[in-house]
Amino acid sequence: MKVVALYLPQFHKVPENEAWWGKDFTDWVSTKNGIPLYPGHYQPHIPLDKNYYNLLEKDAMRWQAELMQRYQVDGLCFYHYWFKEGKQMLEKPAQNLLKWDDIDMPFCFCWANMSWARSWAKMKDADFWINEDDIQTTEDGKALLIEQTYGGKADWEKHFNYLLPFFKDPRYIRVDNKPVMWIHRTDLVECLAEMIEYWRSLAIENGLQGIYLIGSYYQPEDADILDAAVIYEPGEILPKVPYSKVEGSDAAIYSYDTYWNTSIKQDYSDKKTYYTGLVNYDDTPRQGNNGHVISGTPGQFEKWLKRLLKKSEDKGNELVFLNAWNEWGEGNHLEPDEKYGYQYLEAIKKAKQEYKTVRTEEFRVTPLSDEQILELDYYRNELEKALVNVRILDLLIKLMNRGIPLAKHPAFEHVSRVAVYGYGIVGRLLNVLLDMSNIKVSYFVDKNADQLDEEVAIIPLTDNMPETDLIIVSVPNYYHEVVDQFHKHGISNYILVDEIVSGLERLFPYD
Repeated sequence: MKVVALYLPQFHKVPENEAWWGKDFTDWVSTKNGIPLYPGHYQPHIPLDKNYYNLLEKDAMRWQAELMQRYQVDGLCFYHYWFKEGKQMLEKPAQNLLKWDDIDMPFCFCWANMSWARSWAKMKDADFWINEDDIQTTEDGKALLIEQTYGGKADWEKHFNYLLPFFKDPRYIRVDNKPVMWIHRTDLVECLAEMIEYWRSLAIENGLQGIYLIGSYYQPEDADILDAAVIYEPGEILPKVPYSKVEGSDAAIYSYDTYWNTSIKQDYSDKKTYYTGLVNYDDTPRQGNNGHVISGTPGQFEKWLKRLLKKSEDKGNELVFLNAWNEWGEGNHLEPDEKYGYQYLEAIKKAKQEYKTVRTEEFRVTPLSDEQILELDYYRNELEKALVNVRILDLLIKLMNRGIPLAKHPAFEHVSRVAVYGYGIVGRLLNVLLDMSNIKVSYFVDKNADQLDEEVAIIPLTDNMPETDLIIVSVPNYYHEVVDQFHKHGISNYILVDEIVSGLERLFPYD
């Protein structure tokens, strides 16, 4: 199975970017704009040895190729920009790679088929425009930089002819001996069926066996058009995951484990599905306090990547995508930085070597009955739930052993009345740890409140809950169910236990 990382070619100067965002703009400018917005916020991300490379230099791409080989990254998926009437952007790194055939860098393209608009809040004071008379605006008032349209057959043929030399390159990534082409937003392409049919006919005419088309933001009507769907991270999963905020910042902060746990369960039942694993995500260098933060550790990434590789292999997939190789302006990169060095790359190498060991092997002499299969599934699910609880308990105890009280988490600032949802083992341990931090649990909320005979106050979830500053959700296996209930009852002052643990790990990392 091949691990392919998304690749941003934004690390070299182009006239358009300098006109819109200022002289000498590259995505390194976005990266350096990063500032910590709350305690423990990891910003800015600084490349190891301050390697602010220029992708037009051959040594930079050769270095990237050597890193890939050393850490078993099998390929890079270049973002490809082809706009109205064949206008291109950031095309030089891919064109150079085609010319530099001595660089062993397997690659494919993801057509980022969206218009560009002036929307990066942190760039608002820059001198964006060459000629203000040429400014167009979208319906929401944001200035349009480049428009994405698709035209007709002549435009499709021009685009295909540009791609053809890349498709024929022996380094280009293939499935079923067809070059892989990812269309990022298939839902925006009204002519998708006609364009793809034409591309496939041109591919056959030019000696290829076809094109292997995959698309994110998949729509059911695309089932007969695409060869496969791909779930793009974080865009497709972000709206499905709860988040919290820290006082003094409006940035949405997500639990890394909760995010991955939601993501790994996604699938399309009617179409072959490839998956994208998220390394990290933090767009606050571009969006400021309006940004989103999904920040984990190399160990967390390795754990989830093993599961993703296992799922992909079980599905018969040839590829797993990772976001991203070098999205430095979004705090999302495998390339080494000053904080973690090569640990994320090491995590890929280790995950690829060990993911098979997490497979559940089946030893069956005779086929199991439907009842037996259901019973085994029940116990397997119960085991997985127990392991999730064990992980949380282990992390909480480690924090306690390191002398880090829960009260150090910013969520507990100015909090005096706390409730805990779930009177299970995690909830009871939270009660002990909160008491050690001089934080009193006023009551517990539990759906089985009427069956529990305890000395503490345990109540069911209702519309008229006793007033409290914060509710801690201690049941990681039921986050979605609980959060849905909270929203129905108008409760918003909650935090997941995962978020407490991951937040303290960021604030107090291991030496």
